[in-house]
Amino acid sequence: MFSTNLLESKAKVITLHDIDSSSFSKLLDFVYTGEIQIGKDDVQDILQVAHILQVEQVLEYWDMFIQRNLCPSNSVGVMLLANMYGLSSLKTSARRLVMTRFSEVGQSEGFLSLSTKQLLDLLEDKELRVANEDEIALSVMR
Repeated sequence: MFSTNLLESKAKVITLHDIDSSSFSKLLDFVYTGEIQIGKDDVQDILQVAHILQVEQVLEYWDMFIQRNLCPSNSVGVMLLANMYGLSSLKTSARRLVMTRFSEVGQSEGFLSLSTKQLLDLLEDKELRVANEDEIALSVMR
């Protein structure tokens, strides 16, 4: 946005739309201190702001934070978010967790947010690991 030949790179005043003020404040603190505090409550907002403002170091830190906190209950949401923001390494990690712990993931709230197409994509993946087809049926019928 600011480092390319876009209009914003030459403007003196810029209005930032769709940016959470608390997350922006944390990114601004990062610029001055080199440190950022990411919590479970603001993790998505910080990703959005860092992505919009192209703050690569924060995106890398965000990726590490999520990798450390990846679990069956959040793996679907992380996979979808990583896909939306083009974070291929994180998407791969989250998808791998979904594939190897499908029965647990299938009981999570995030599982319910999958579209039919996304669910079929997972079910057709040769990496899917389940003890038996009943596990798949239980998850899908929720």
